[in-house]
Amino acid sequence: MGEICGDGAMAPWARLAYLVLNAGRNMAGAFVPLQVERWRLPRAEIGRARHRLTSPSRIISEHALSSVLRAWAPDRPVTIVDIGCGSGGAREMFAAAGLHGTYIGVDVDDRFQADGWPMFESRFVQADAHEAELPPADLIFSFSALEHIPNDNLLIERLRGFIKPDGLQLHIVPAGWALAAYLWHGYRQYPRAALRRRFDPSTTRVIAAGGVPSLLLHVFGIALPEILIRQNLRRRWPQAFGRALAAGLDADRWLPVAPTNYVVVERAA
Repeated sequence: MGEICGDGAMAPWARLAYLVLNAGRNMAGAFVPLQVERWRLPRAEIGRARHRLTSPSRIISEHALSSVLRAWAPDRPVTIVDIGCGSGGAREMFAAAGLHGTYIGVDVDDRFQADGWPMFESRFVQADAHEAELPPADLIFSFSALEHIPNDNLLIERLRGFIKPDGLQLHIVPAGWALAAYLWHGYRQYPRAALRRRFDPSTTRVIAAGGVPSLLLHVFGIALPEILIRQNLRRRWPQAFGRALAAGLDADRWLPVAPTNYVVVERAA
């Protein structure tokens, strides 16, 4: 059976087939040898998380991403290509890391907001990333986009052709365990075996975002109520959710397995 897209309306049999297919290959690929770095949030970041209504994996991924960008940031203008850019909100993280220069957002839908970022010359390309005309880039980035692309391995290989010699591809993708957190979302998740097939371990750094506690919070505090019964517990009880979020992020240090996301950093070969 080929990959099933979990985006949009699905028949009940397709939903079941999606879960069975992805659960099987995620478990089969979960324990393939791969060097993975566990990311721990500082206490101050955990404290600030109490006031956010987002998922724990997003908080960890953003913190890891910011650290990677600050360590890499060249002392010169850079060209950034953001695949699946949406409104272009990732510019906030890039600016906070000290980056400036040219930002090019690529998406099949136009929700782009060009104004409000004086540190970037912002442009939008409405196109399929497999076909978009792109300039040489210092950084090619995506956040929860690759899983929505049917031929992601072909796209990753194509994007390598646009990276400058000292540049990076940086992708945030759902780990295999994220099937429980996102259910029907995109074509796939990325267990270790999937990462090994798509990225060269010799030039790639893989950072695991999350652990068992934050995964369980995502499943029972976000996914099941919001996807299955259309109840947003985060907005109904924000203070309780904030306390649970901080507790889950803190407890991840004791059970740092079963991440929800991976931050994948591939250097130019």
